[in-house]
Amino acid sequence: MNSVKDIKLSWTLFFVFLLFAIYVSTSYGYGISDHNEQIPIIKRMIDSSYLKNDWFVNQNEGFTVRYYFSYVMAYLTNFADLPIIYFSVYVITLFFIIAGIYLISHFLFNNNLTSFLTIFLILFGTHTSLGGNWIVCDILIPTSIATPLALFAIYFFMKKRLYISFLLLGIASLFQILIGMLIAAMLVFYLLYLLVIIRDIGFKKILLSIVCYLSF
Repeated sequence: MNSVKDIKLSWTLFFVFLLFAIYVSTSYGYGISDHNEQIPIIKRMIDSSYLKNDWFVNQNEGFTVRYYFSYVMAYLTNFADLPIIYFSVYVITLFFIIAGIYLISHFLFNNNLTSFLTIFLILFGTHTSLGGNWIVCDILIPTSIATPLALFAIYFFMKKRLYISFLLLGIASLFQILIGMLIAAMLVFYLLYLLVIIRDIGFKKILLSIVCYLSF
């Protein structure tokens, strides 16, 4: 019985990796779209004299909504060139997006095939939500880092690991405030529903969860 399960798991991992490789090799882009804004800001952090007379770069110097993303990317250039850093971080974030999708789907349906199909549809189906925002990005942007953090936060929330969930959402908010904050707000409202209507959770646990989120 265990050998059959191991074989199923191996094939599932193989197909997930195959999808991952196909998506990265056919979809990734660098130096386009949002990168036209991001890369000059990062290069200014690396070199304070970069485009010193550029109005846009000067306006985005210091703390902005892109600060933490730009700071992390600039710091990582100590180890490799920026294009390599962008690609490496993109691959890592995409891997954890796929892992998060798989874990959530498997938790809900307890079926490897369903989890695999969910990954397939998200990677190769429509890339935008009803609001026009990217679900899975073809380039590395702050949302790319916030999304896997949010997915794992949702997974841990379903597993009733509230503190870990809200800590992850706090970190996600550093990179994309709307993703971290909106998901945290929805989860808090659900916890309040459990507190007031279902009476299945204590107020102290909700308060500590909020503190975990605000700690970032």
